Amino acid sequence: MARVSARVVVIGDALIDELVGDEGTTHQVGGSALNVAVGLSILGVPARLVAMIGDDVDGALIRGHLADFGVELLPTITPLGTGVARSERADGEAHPSFSDSLVGRRIDFDDTQRAAIAEADVVAVSGFPFDAPAQVELLERAVAGRPHVAVDPNPRLGLLRDADAFRRALEGFGGLAQLIKLSDDDIELLWGEPVAEVAPASSPAIPTSSRPRAGRARASASAMHAGASRAS
Repeated sequence: MARVSARVVVIGDALIDELVGDEGTTHQVGGSALNVAVGLSILGVPARLVAMIGDDVDGALIRGHLADFGVELLPTITPLGTGVARSERADGEAHPSFSDSLVGRRIDFDDTQRAAIAEADVVAVSGFPFDAPAQVELLERAVAGRPHVAVDPNPRLGLLRDADAFRRALEGFGGLAQLIKLSDDDIELLWGEPVAEVAPASSPAIPTSSRPRAGRARASASAMHAGASRAS
């Protein structure tokens, strides 16, 4: 596959999925932002990832995974360790929980990260803590003036600390982003109402999507590939 010349920076989460079942425990590299960056690279789009990891074994797994797919990591290193999303199956149902470092995830937006964002043709934001005001302010400063900004907020129960703050920040971010993708589940979680009730009153900068959660990272990567192709 031919590579696209447009440069994409993805900002968001990189983590370890810990899956606990009857046959034991497995660990997989994950995170919605990480998956988008990897998906873009597979599609031939040069991608860099701005995300938080720890200086630990899990962080090394993430570094190795990204290197395998040709994605450059621009990390914020946290002393709390790499974030872990644990899913334990019991009675046929998955019971998720999240490490403290993942719940309190943050990005420094240091000089290297901000320089990469400033150079990018397209900026994608996925799995970002929009309910953390200090983080939102840093993100807004970093992406201000960028010509192509797309957001998939990917709110999740257990990681969502303040749904009202998350929603308000997302609505305010509409002035900086050309696209904010929300699924039916996202809208129910953040607004507490069906899409049909929320969409007419929403800002035009916040289009809604009925795409289910499954396959969202792949769909986002495909959408960003299309945007990068137009930007190149």
